[in-house]
Amino acid sequence: MAPSETAVDEIRQVVGADHVIADPAVLHEYESATFATTQRIPLVVLPGSVEEIQRVLELANRHQLPFYPTSRGRNWGLGSRVPVQDGSCVLDLKRMNRILDFSEEQAHITVEPGVTFQQVADYLAEKKSNLYLSAIGGPPDSSVLANALERGDGAGPLGDRARYCCGLEAVLPTGERVSTGLSALDGSLCGKLALFGLGPAVEGLFFQSNLAIVTRLTVLLARRPPHFQCAGFTVRSEAELIQASAAIRELQQLGVLTDTAYSLINIYRLLSLQARYPWDGEGNPLPSPEQLLEQLPAVLAGVRWAGFIGLYGASPGHARAQRRLLKAALKGKVTKLIVVDSVTAAIASKLRAPLSLLTDVDVEDILHKIYYGSVFLGHPTKLEGFSTYWRKRGPLPETCNPDRDGCGLHWICVALPFDGAHIARTTRIVEEVALAHRLEPMCMYFNMSQWYLKSFIVILFDRDVPEEARAARSCHDEALARLIEAGYSPVRLGIQSMTAIVPDQSHVELLRRLKRLLDPNDILAPGRYDFRHRWGATLR
Repeated sequence: MAPSETAVDEIRQVVGADHVIADPAVLHEYESATFATTQRIPLVVLPGSVEEIQRVLELANRHQLPFYPTSRGRNWGLGSRVPVQDGSCVLDLKRMNRILDFSEEQAHITVEPGVTFQQVADYLAEKKSNLYLSAIGGPPDSSVLANALERGDGAGPLGDRARYCCGLEAVLPTGERVSTGLSALDGSLCGKLALFGLGPAVEGLFFQSNLAIVTRLTVLLARRPPHFQCAGFTVRSEAELIQASAAIRELQQLGVLTDTAYSLINIYRLLSLQARYPWDGEGNPLPSPEQLLEQLPAVLAGVRWAGFIGLYGASPGHARAQRRLLKAALKGKVTKLIVVDSVTAAIASKLRAPLSLLTDVDVEDILHKIYYGSVFLGHPTKLEGFSTYWRKRGPLPETCNPDRDGCGLHWICVALPFDGAHIARTTRIVEEVALAHRLEPMCMYFNMSQWYLKSFIVILFDRDVPEEARAARSCHDEALARLIEAGYSPVRLGIQSMTAIVPDQSHVELLRRLKRLLDPNDILAPGRYDFRHRWGATLR
């Protein structure tokens, strides 16, 4: 139901007329994602402060207006800025983009919802800081705060971001303002340093939830290592994969590798990050995705997976020991292993012209991606963003915006044990489903700890081709269902899969009670991670 003119006028008085949007053309942009959506947005509101958020929520309760908060709207593949339920207004927090605090000595930074990864990287560079924020593979203009609240992850130290956030400030659906952890205690010197405070860890209620709007949080930063090395390897068989995974897991258990400093991608995903889809002369696709593998360059012939590892050394001796241990652990278990350090990078850079000629690759570009500008050192990258144009015909745009340009993308995010057999099994499931839909099966894996991995399944298509869009949605739904059935539980959901999960009924009941307690009028992001499709008539 559209908000009344009275409600809109009152909201304009709070945030200013320029920050209340009802223009159909702009609303249509907010309603667009990287897959088909039917939700309609009657109003977009852009508050500029916590006080304005509180007053907007008070009006939302009075007028029974549901609001769906978004920070930067870069949740590509999972819904972008589109609400879960039809008829929700959008509360766009991008105007709140201040870096509120920073400490070089204590290694932390405090941000508002609109602060981006690129903004933090630029700020730290301007400060000549020796710290960095682990970067995501997604767009540089993504929100740091929103990524943390979605339990997103970055590459390298402290990459499991939700584990390294402190001192959240949140506004409850009723408009009340709360602080979490030790920051809830007046005068605490560790409010921005300690992960937990006294009593129950209530901050956990605000991650992947619709129980509050988080307006600030402190993120802990990693210190730049004196000696960084990046390793890359390839494997050609499941037997190699299983052996290599066991060796890498053991290195992490021994402390040689850190959490989230290892990633693995299958050959289809590697291709999408390096090139565009090879349409024939008439713009038609290949008869089968498997024919892509027949066109691989010689250096990748037969390769099924590629792995990347960041090594962080405190001294030259430490770095040499890491390199020796890695090479010894992977000897005979991988097809090829390359380790790049400052010396080899400098030599390759000086010899870039002949090396580029011999290898038929841009050596300088490769060095930047894997070493000098490595995501393992907190450098934001546009690589994954532009990969969404894999199946989009025509030249790449200057600025990446798959929502605007009709690119198609679905993400599936699941957890699996840190074991090569499980990597092989999840890959096989995705391959079977994707190939049956004539789409490329793309898988990526990240080590969240020595115990488990996250898998990110990428389904790329052209949203403007109806049969591709239908096939992609069917592929997403079937792959997700099969992965869940096999025991690989989702760790993040898009708006297209909020109803695909069937949690334990006692868990559902607890969430329902919390929602009814903290949001009695159901005005904050209804349907988001609350599993209301399982509430049932007796629970409502």
